[in-house]
Amino acid sequence: MSPQGVYPTADVCAIGDQISSTGEGRHVTLYPDDISHGSQVAVVTKGYGIWFEEAVGMPFVTQTAATNLISQGAIDTEGIWCVDVWGQNDAGNCTVIPGEKLYINITTGLVSKINNVVNQLPFGYALGNVGSNATERIAVKVHFDPNGWTDRDMYATFTGATADNAFAIDVTDEMTIAGGMNRALAINYDCTGLQTGTAQINALSIDMSIADDVNDWMMLTFYNSEVLDKNIEIFSFISMYSESLGNDVAAIMLMDIGMNWNHAPAGRECVIRCRQHDTVSATSDFLRLEGANALGYMFNFTDAAGAEDAAVILDNSASAETVDQRIRCRTTLGDRYIHLFPV
Repeated sequence: MSPQGVYPTADVCAIGDQISSTGEGRHVTLYPDDISHGSQVAVVTKGYGIWFEEAVGMPFVTQTAATNLISQGAIDTEGIWCVDVWGQNDAGNCTVIPGEKLYINITTGLVSKINNVVNQLPFGYALGNVGSNATERIAVKVHFDPNGWTDRDMYATFTGATADNAFAIDVTDEMTIAGGMNRALAINYDCTGLQTGTAQINALSIDMSIADDVNDWMMLTFYNSEVLDKNIEIFSFISMYSESLGNDVAAIMLMDIGMNWNHAPAGRECVIRCRQHDTVSATSDFLRLEGANALGYMFNFTDAAGAEDAAVILDNSASAETVDQRIRCRTTLGDRYIHLFPV
């Protein structure tokens, strides 16, 4: 049995030979054993979607013999067909309306709006209405589209093996440019809907949980390999810039950090830790505030109710100080000092 139906093996046909059957190549002839149909039916059955690898279609007839071709032009990869569709998406029960994308489950063969790329293939477009959580027979525009990543609302669940990447992107960029921006991963999120109440939008959201002991648990990590003798004007692990947000924004923060920790037994707690593994330059700063229209305070401390409690001013004046030139922290509530003594 040929694993590719009636189609010739490599280098058997002459270049330029026309070997399509009908419908300008949309009809495909394969052996039933090379076609997947899911658990809904026992054999390839007319009216139930099929797939082979990333291609989808509808069979013209029901399989009668496993070792024979179903018929000449057995599968149509396009067309409008009556199909049972389930009112489900990745979030659960939902309705289906004309024009919405439909997907076929590569385990069960069920057609729905569930589009998890791990077990769903793009199947076509609904031309009828299906009630929430109902299974109803409607017209479906079947469409051969092997690339589910083009879907705007793509959803995916990846399961990685031990010491493996559930999903990895490897990019080699050989572009030479004199301006502009090269990006390994670009997210352009245009939110056009009205969000009210406690609604929140995220261009990128990361949630993690663990089921056993781990050595290092890091939500987001960055690493760059050593770079020698290359002209780099600015290097930043994280670079943030925001245009004006208008006057109706209650609070603006480029970075917002919240904690709900207990304590770390025999360990340490800190919001930001800075480690330097080599000699630093004379102009190095852990924290720097720049700009002609800079902020009013380097630090702004508020009380539990959120009201301004005390702003810290770093004061390097030598008045009444000894030669060790102590740095003083002075609060705006009065001359109350915290003296930092050098070790």
